[in-house]
Amino acid sequence: MKTNRFTLGFLALALALVGFTSCGDEPTDPVDWQSIDGGSTPTISAITPSLGLVGISEFTISGANFNTDSAGTWAWIDGRNHGLGVQEAKIVSASATELVIQVPYTDPPLIGDSIIVRVMTADAADFAEEHVIALEEPMFEFGGLSLEGEIVKSMTMDDGGNIYAAITSKINNAAVGITKIAPNEDREMVWSPPEFDLTLPNGNTVTLPNSPNAMAPAGADKIINDYKKQSIVMSVPDTAQIVLQTGVGKNVASMDFDDQGRLWTGGGSDIYRVDFAADTVQAATDMSPSGVSDIAGVRFYDGKLYAVAADGDGAKVYEMTVDGSGNLGAASEYFSSAEVEDPNCITFSADGELFIGYKEGVYRVHTDKSAEKLYPGVVEFEARQFEWHDTFLYIAYTDDDGVQAIKKVQMLEAGTPRYGF
Repeated sequence: MKTNRFTLGFLALALALVGFTSCGDEPTDPVDWQSIDGGSTPTISAITPSLGLVGISEFTISGANFNTDSAGTWAWIDGRNHGLGVQEAKIVSASATELVIQVPYTDPPLIGDSIIVRVMTADAADFAEEHVIALEEPMFEFGGLSLEGEIVKSMTMDDGGNIYAAITSKINNAAVGITKIAPNEDREMVWSPPEFDLTLPNGNTVTLPNSPNAMAPAGADKIINDYKKQSIVMSVPDTAQIVLQTGVGKNVASMDFDDQGRLWTGGGSDIYRVDFAADTVQAATDMSPSGVSDIAGVRFYDGKLYAVAADGDGAKVYEMTVDGSGNLGAASEYFSSAEVEDPNCITFSADGELFIGYKEGVYRVHTDKSAEKLYPGVVEFEARQFEWHDTFLYIAYTDDDGVQAIKKVQMLEAGTPRYGF
């Protein structure tokens, strides 16, 4: 009797769906994965990459006898060996020799180091032999800082991967202090100094609590802080020294060190350079490039200073060469986009990919200037500040509920070096 392979294929699929509903059961096969009777069985020769992010990464399945119609091809992601269930993958594209799939993001996510992939087609009764991939989560909440009442005002990171987060109270906006968060998420309050007075250029005196708006690393036990958008302060665990008084209206929104230990600050229409020698300021020079305003973030990368600024059409990133004496060259436009609303910060990967934090998430700009949103459907919050350690991008964020905390995002690539340690 002649067997209808199309019917058998769908019978196997239906049986699989029934068996897959028992996600918490022992990892027994829901159907006989061996030959049922049919031909043109799909085969898998390789799956790349071997490690990916659930809900984000696309996997290429190379092989033979695939259905060129993606509607007639199924890829099953079996995580029952990890106490999880089975999910049908999204078929991004299909040809006779190659399938591109994406694993859906679920709650809990289907993750593990030996996730089984099986493929079947409508015109064959048999599944392809199983192959294994590893799946990781793309994003984590970091440091337990999303608790009610805590606000992460700003953050920085040292070369050991320790985050320093300036915390204020959501209840009364009072300063709490600077918390050190180790890579294993152990927390320690490292600085909670008393308030101190600062005399402004106009002669007025203001009291500055411990609520920095921007931070940068400056050594094993020092942090650079911006207080109330008035000053840059060298912070040691129990002392505070004013090293640059920018004055009223000088909105320091961001800061970064270059490879010579000079500190660059940006905010409003101003960029400043601060040179240190034996913990004292040598010079503070207004380096603002002509025509640049509303500077939201600065970052030093590969001998150049980059600044992101808001304008009426979205955001623009400017590029300025830094010479051996710390002078800035003329500003040229590096990238612009009308899609980036209200930019806050920028950073680079080790290979020159630019990332812009903005109101709707993170925008990724490739070296050829093509661009797209980072991790759509996952990174969906206002990104206010970046730090990068190993392959993780740490983002100080604000969500729609007003939570201000830190996300740890797996990028599977390294970030640019940071200086100032």
